Amino acid sequence: MSTNIFDHLKIREAVLKCEKCPLKEFVHVPGDGSKNPSILIVGEAPGRTEAELGQPFVGASGGLLRMFLNLVGFDKEDYYITNAVKCRPPGNSTPGMLHIDECKEHLDREIMFYKPLVIVGLGVTASLALSRDSSPGYRISDYRGTFYKGTFGGIEYDLFFTYHPAAALYDKTKEEVILSDLKTLKNFLKKK
Repeated sequence: MSTNIFDHLKIREAVLKCEKCPLKEFVHVPGDGSKNPSILIVGEAPGRTEAELGQPFVGASGGLLRMFLNLVGFDKEDYYITNAVKCRPPGNSTPGMLHIDECKEHLDREIMFYKPLVIVGLGVTASLALSRDSSPGYRISDYRGTFYKGTFGGIEYDLFFTYHPAAALYDKTKEEVILSDLKTLKNFLKKK
């Protein structure tokens, strides 16, 4: 059990009661999943279905992600899923660095409490939140499929990026890329 002052329920409560950023008036969606995950999966922000149900990755892209995870052999006890930004932006717009920065303490708490072996960033927003690289022209395609060393609060982990599954809903060629990346992740974890 973690010696951190946060536990699973306190992390959820902090997200639900957050009033830090301009998105505070919108629906807050905390992360969900295993209490002892080997991987922490980070997406962008909740979509309409996630806001309605109060759970991350339960819409179309979440269904695709869970199918991919299952296909490569991950069990739901292997992962915890969250978002870089915990509130649904108006009009499902892409969150900016202000929103990422304001939500960072929630993501930091999740990293500190769950202590994952690998943190998987899905898409640009998640990779910006995790890598802090906001250089112009940043593209997930330049970083996906590769492992990077990360550390936070004395916790060491590997960072791994791939496309957000929503990209595969609009571009079917991304399905094979995401699936291949998740196979790479599975093989990497077998060696840990």
